[in-house]
Amino acid sequence: MVKERYNNNDPLDLYFWRDSTGNEMDVVIDNGLTLYPIEIKAGKTITSDYFKNFQFWKKITGFESGTVIYAGHEGQKRSNGIQVISWKDFNLSLTNM
Repeated sequence: MVKERYNNNDPLDLYFWRDSTGNEMDVVIDNGLTLYPIEIKAGKTITSDYFKNFQFWKKITGFESGTVIYAGHEGQKRSNGIQVISWKDFNLSLTNM
């Protein structure tokens, strides 16, 4: 992600976030007015566990969108505002965040 943003002359505004109780987001992109969360998962099967950190994130920030990048092949747009992207397709959608 850093290399992609660097090569596109995009700001390197990528962060990791974790609170004292263990809630975390693997990547947070600071777009100025919003913070865009990304979770990265190694599994090939989407489970409800992939979305638990987004529930806490929404509670503290009020933002409903985000992305899960996973090892599977199918992309999805979920009704909760979260999109699921295969790691193979991630670079194609990086500019849309």
